[in-house]
Amino acid sequence: MKLPAVFFVCAGFVLAQSSAVIVGGGYSAFSPVSVAPGQVITIQAAGVGNVTQKVTATLPLPKKLAGISALLFQGDIAIAAPIMAVFPLKGCPDGIAQVPCGSVTAITLQIPFELSPRIPGSLRPDFLTYLQVSDDAGHSASISLDPQLDAIHVLHSLDTLVVQDMAQKPGSSGAIVTHADGTAVDAAHPAKVGEQLVMYAVGV
Repeated sequence: MKLPAVFFVCAGFVLAQSSAVIVGGGYSAFSPVSVAPGQVITIQAAGVGNVTQKVTATLPLPKKLAGISALLFQGDIAIAAPIMAVFPLKGCPDGIAQVPCGSVTAITLQIPFELSPRIPGSLRPDFLTYLQVSDDAGHSASISLDPQLDAIHVLHSLDTLVVQDMAQKPGSSGAIVTHADGTAVDAAHPAKVGEQLVMYAVGV
């Protein structure tokens, strides 16, 4: 199984404070967004930050980058999330049209390992869990989270993903599975018994 080096995705929507709003985050078009401890996720926020070019962090990862910070709230606990990169986007991510976005700031961060996931059958109460992104000017916005033990995601063609030399049928929403030469497995190019295939995934 090959893993892509770069991926950016959108979806999500949620709790907003001031005039800022989250317009993307995670792999699901539904809120809350499923996340796992240590997962890397890109959040898109309108009205938060004022960056004009990409700013990338160096190790150790900072809790604030380009004037932007993120806090994970779970119950009465707040934990700062390490930020990996901040960069500008123009307009809303595709498919998000419920708010006038203008410029959008994308924040790539790591979900803190202290996140307490929901465990099936556990008697532990479920706490309200959300992620809040803020800037130095006092703008902030939040998105609800669904804490999971893991968050494996098989990439599909609707994810905003650059994979070199991979043929895809435009508009296809299926999982990304290819032959060894990079052509997509589809009805016109089906897989054969015993053939090696390539599937792209993150979170494994």
